[in-house]
Amino acid sequence: MLKAAAFVVFVLLVTGCAGFGPDFGTNQIKVSRPLTEGLSNIATIRDINTIPNSPVLPGDQMDLSFIIENTDNQESLKNVNVELYDAGSFLNGQSMGGTGLCNLVNVMCTPEAEACTIEKCDMGSLAPGGQKLINYKLIAPSADDILKLSTDFELRFAVQHDYIAKTTYRPVAVNADEIKALQRAGQQVSIEAPTSIGSGPLKLDVSLKNRDFILNNNKATFEVRARHTGTGRLADNKIAAGKLVVTFVGIGCDKFTDKDAVVGLKFTSASLQTTGGAASCKFMNKEDIVFFSQGLSVPMLFTMSGDDIGNVPQKSYEVTATADYTYRLSGVAAVTVKPAEI
Repeated sequence: MLKAAAFVVFVLLVTGCAGFGPDFGTNQIKVSRPLTEGLSNIATIRDINTIPNSPVLPGDQMDLSFIIENTDNQESLKNVNVELYDAGSFLNGQSMGGTGLCNLVNVMCTPEAEACTIEKCDMGSLAPGGQKLINYKLIAPSADDILKLSTDFELRFAVQHDYIAKTTYRPVAVNADEIKALQRAGQQVSIEAPTSIGSGPLKLDVSLKNRDFILNNNKATFEVRARHTGTGRLADNKIAAGKLVVTFVGIGCDKFTDKDAVVGLKFTSASLQTTGGAASCKFMNKEDIVFFSQGLSVPMLFTMSGDDIGNVPQKSYEVTATADYTYRLSGVAAVTVKPAEI
């Protein structure tokens, strides 16, 4: 079976901002915003199985297995770990003679041949396209434990990994004199402001707010917003402090009028020298970024005072955003323990 394409491409043709009429220059400068976005669910849990299949006899040994797969073709999953966090009444089939309940903290059932602690079982990294088989050896509860009744159980486990969200946005600054020249000539110019959003369940949307392009020597506000698109959840439902970085390449920190970005959400800023000696400004969140029920973070706004681009009609810039985060996926195996005489 062919795998789904790794990226989805959208092209948005912008014809002007909403309002009572067009903004200055929007009749002459037509901006298209090609959007490339990677897959959301790069880590998947599949082939959940028990041997023997359900129903299982009381006191019988049972293997619970599943496969973790990295469907991304470029990035590894970092710090992968697994946890069987709810296996009520099942016993540890690997140690202690099958006498320890999996749900006891000091017994915790662990996968075969894996380095585990009480907290988790660390799998290391999973390369692009890689797969990892996880297998637990368990002992089903005895007939006396289930009062010799057919009993249904749900064995619940989780897979956790680290990943990096990445986005690149290329806005364009336009010279006001160029717009006036186009107006005199009755002409239009079409330009692109593309965005590339990487793979992973956390997406970073970067855009200009209320305008399609930067008008030189005028203020421009950029909006950055994190968006959750996966089937699992972010660990602690947040991007931790210091894990989100937004860099304005070729735009110095002196151009920004509000270093805090948003009221109540503080950022630090630092000047950078990039290739060719261009001044750039890097922002990093000082506080946790939490998410709403719709899977969106608060909007983060960065306002610059504008840039004199001289006699050049248009000039492209680059804004990059990255976020390190931990992601958690859950799985469940339904098992019935049933005495043979029933």
